[in-house]
This record gives sequence, C-alpha cells and structure tokens, in this order.
Amino acid sequence: MANPLQTLIAEREAEAEARGEARGEARGERLALRKVLQARFGPLPDPVERRIAAADARELEVLLDSAAVVESVDDL
Repeated sequence: MANPLQTLIAEREAEAEARGEARGEARGERLALRKVLQARFGPLPDPVERRIAAADARELEVLLDSAAVVESVDDL
C-alpha cells in the first residue's frame, strides 16, 4: 500500500499529465482550425486569430465544427 506522500505525488503527476495533454489537444485543434479556415478563406483577420488563440477547449470544438460550413470567416 502506498503511503500518503506517494499517493499525493502520484495524484499531482497525473493532474500535470492531464493538463499537458489538454494543452496539446488544444494546440492541435487550433492548428486544424487555422488550416481549415485558411484553406477556405485565405489569411485570417487579426480578430479571428485572437479569438482562436483565446478559445477554450469547448469553443475550439464549436469553431472547428463551424469552420467547414460557414460561408464567411465573419460568420464564426
């Protein structure tokens, strides 16, 4: 049986790993979103770039879903 300190360390390591994975996933979604939007509309306006950079995981998912069907980058 692990002692309390080992348990705490293992929990903190797991939390840090989960945060790192989430950041990596968000980075990948931002990249995919930019690629889709740039392929469809060309260079992205600064406000769109800022929105993508500031988006949390849920908003990135919504934006990525929308990116394939919007008629204009302004419709995001």
